[in-house]
Amino acid sequence: MQVQALLALLQGIEQEGCLLEQRRFSMRQEKPKLAAQIVLFGLAGSRYLPAERLYQYRRERLFQEEERFRHAMIRYQNELAGLQAQIEVILLELSFLK
Repeated sequence: MQVQALLALLQGIEQEGCLLEQRRFSMRQEKPKLAAQIVLFGLAGSRYLPAERLYQYRRERLFQEEERFRHAMIRYQNELAGLQAQIEVILLELSFLK
């Protein structure tokens, strides 16, 4: 039962990792467009940059998602270590029965 829960958690972590990588790629693709908009707005004398604010918002969201992902990985590692310890105890107890 615990192994199934751990495998389900791992699958969720893998999916979340793929989504994060897609978002990182998308953010990298937006940088040249944003840079061009900043230059054009600067030449026009405008200080209001909605695209820059949207980019900053998306970047902050990505950082938050990456932090949640790191916490999920730590939780997975802890649960895996606990399961491995339980297996070691069972193997030790089985060795006493022999």
